[in-house]
Amino acid sequence: NMKITRERGHWKLYANRLLMPTYHPSALLRNPNLKKDAWEDFKKVIVKYRELVDPGHYCKYI
Repeated sequence: NMKITRERGHWKLYANRLLMPTYHPSALLRNPNLKKDAWEDFKKVIVKYRELVDPGHYCKYI
């Protein structure tokens, strides 16, 4: 049992896979103040993707 507000943004290993918990899209619609945190979580996913899959990937936004 986890609290999303505490666990979001931190990598978890589950069934030998990396997971990044973040807010559900409907939570972002109900509370737009959470969008900044969710965006930071997605940026961490991009960084991890670059580390593990494609270190040469370029995106001018991140």
